[in-house]
Amino acid sequence: MSRLIVPPKEVSATRVDVVDFTPDLVAGQSPTYANVTASVSVYSGSETSPALTVTATAGSYPYYTVNVTTSGGTSGVVYAVRVTMPTTAPTATLVKTYFLAVIPDLP
Repeated sequence: MSRLIVPPKEVSATRVDVVDFTPDLVAGQSPTYANVTASVSVYSGSETSPALTVTATAGSYPYYTVNVTTSGGTSGVVYAVRVTMPTTAPTATLVKTYFLAVIPDLP
């Protein structure tokens, strides 16, 4: 499994992180692009419900990636972003989680 490290995001910024599942696929396995998902939870910080918004879209073939768009969030909170990509032959759901820190807007 590969590790995804992303820089912090400013509160008002909207950005796209690319999550690559290529190293996690086995021979003959293909992604089901239509069913990629992303979800978010609070990893650390004082927030009971995540203020960070995430959406997932499939990357372009032949790249086995998911584009995760993030917006909002609360300054000082670290979020865990969970990304899934279902596959066929053999059927499995590949999962990657990365951490995203939100910082104040910079001047």
